[in-house]
Amino acid sequence: MLYQDRIRAACERLNVSAETLSAVVGISPASLSRFMTKNSNLPELSKLMRTIADLDALVIDANPYSLPFDDVEAVKKMIERFRAGLRFIPVVVGPAEEIADFEVEKQ
Repeated sequence: MLYQDRIRAACERLNVSAETLSAVVGISPASLSRFMTKNSNLPELSKLMRTIADLDALVIDANPYSLPFDDVEAVKKMIERFRAGLRFIPVVVGPAEEIADFEVEKQ
């Protein structure tokens, strides 16, 4: 159950449901459910684990912002661009006082 534990931990860490994760990866929610509960075969396991690693990296890049998991297609596009070498780095622009307040809040 090593992979199942890692997948559960990823869902908690990313604050995303297994159904949403399935949609992002492009696998059947039923297949993932069977894998998680009955340890059945999941041919897309390597794709799932790679996507989880990519999502973790995107979350780090996007900090302090969150990924738009309510828009699966946007997340898929972000992963595609990430794999192509594009990085998403938030840049705060504005008055110095507002930037200072923002920097304090995100810590």
